[in-house]
Amino acid sequence: DVWFSADTEYVSNKNYFREFSSTSAIANKTENKSIIYAHRSWDKLNLTGQARYIQNLETDNSLTLQHLPEINLSQMQQRLGATPFYFKYDTYSTYFWSDKSLKGERLILAPALAAAFTPGGVVEVVPELGYLERFYWTNDGDRQKGLPTFSTRLGTRFARVYRLDGTMLSRIRHTIEPELLYTYISAEDQAQLPQFDAQDRVAPENQAALSLTNRLTARLVGDDGLPVYREILFLRLTQGVNIHRMSQENAEPVSSAFIDTADRFAPLRGELVVRPTSWSYVDIDGHYALAAASRGWADLNARSGIKDQAGNGFSVEYHSQKRDAYGEKLKYLSGSIDLAVFKPVYLNYQQRLDVENSRTLEKILNVEYRAQCWSVLVTYRDYLNINRVRDREYLFTFTLSGIGRVLNFGGNLGTTATTN
Repeated sequence: DVWFSADTEYVSNKNYFREFSSTSAIANKTENKSIIYAHRSWDKLNLTGQARYIQNLETDNSLTLQHLPEINLSQMQQRLGATPFYFKYDTYSTYFWSDKSLKGERLILAPALAAAFTPGGVVEVVPELGYLERFYWTNDGDRQKGLPTFSTRLGTRFARVYRLDGTMLSRIRHTIEPELLYTYISAEDQAQLPQFDAQDRVAPENQAALSLTNRLTARLVGDDGLPVYREILFLRLTQGVNIHRMSQENAEPVSSAFIDTADRFAPLRGELVVRPTSWSYVDIDGHYALAAASRGWADLNARSGIKDQAGNGFSVEYHSQKRDAYGEKLKYLSGSIDLAVFKPVYLNYQQRLDVENSRTLEKILNVEYRAQCWSVLVTYRDYLNINRVRDREYLFTFTLSGIGRVLNFGGNLGTTATTN
């Protein structure tokens, strides 16, 4: 009844991935993570423990904060007798360690009491009252801080089934789910607490979010004649309203420039998932900013593709971010083609573009020969390296089934300076 796993990686040379990786995503790695994990579940109780070690590939690793270990005990929502009330809690204990920075233990206790009501049998109302308590024991002293939290969810559902009586598609059910979520977190001074990670500084919240979800579920006829259900479309629009800023504006009758009116609203989020067949997909997730000064797509992620059971297929992805951590615009377009028609030889071609600066970041051609117990992969890569110089390289990889890569070597074919 205990699940155990270990995923470890360590390199003796910090430049290893830049010199031997086959993709830029791996070549630009900034850290290595090694995690040893154990999990045990009971009826409504989960116990997990992990030790996480991070090897920083850019700076002095003696300043990197390690989680050695981290233990989580969680009780899932459990009904209190015959009442409409439910109780749950989460407990996190983490020991942070590093050679030269702050060391110490943090204990988080997060109990919550919730209820579920359905007045009139139409609208579901789910209020939840919680408390977030944090304790610290460090070589700099002991600290403690508590925060009350509150949320309420109101939602309902409308559905209608359309009969099509087709050979493969017999019915489609359309479901509409409007939902209103209110969240409140008390504003408390937390400057006296040590800061290990983001959980040590909980931002205050006083906001509402209205969402509208549409689902299309198809009833198909399986190969054995039995019905098969698949959600072929999921569409959700979510709009958040910052009540704290609206009340703040009303409480201080200063110049109208005190706050941009549109800043009261969080970026409008749209989520689209389309699965017209079992071998094709379309996924879109984006945030559209409403503020006049920054109106437009704050970020947009989209991907689509098809793939058959033999391994033939193609995919395309687009990622757009208005500003990254360095204040730069990011717009990336990537595509991939897989061909298995020459089996046992398999071909893969990948290309990644920087749309904002109109340049090719990476082109990769993979040719793999697969035998029953082994395979050989030859990779040619043309990419823009970290110094903005175009680099070309080749890589040979020999793999044994059940063991993984046992031989990996390659070389450089030369560099070309670029003005991009």
